[in-house]
Amino acid sequence: MTVDDKELKGAIDALVAAKRAALEMDRGPRIDVISSFIDLEIERFEKITTNLPKPNPAIEVLNDLFRMTLQEVWVEESSGLSAQHTL
Repeated sequence: MTVDDKELKGAIDALVAAKRAALEMDRGPRIDVISSFIDLEIERFEKITTNLPKPNPAIEVLNDLFRMTLQEVWVEESSGLSAQHTL
């Protein structure tokens, strides 16, 4: 997405520069042009998504996978095998 509004773009650029220069990521004052843009975008996306079908996750399948994973790790740990965790 590109931002065409010059005031909004300038405010975003200034905020990004300030955040990059800051040692700590403190909260600052509300920037009205950015806040208004975000509020409008949230409202727009909420309208778009209200008619989308609600996902029906297969919770039981995920629960089974989680239980099997725990069992596998517990078996490795109880047998003295070193389970190596990588992401």
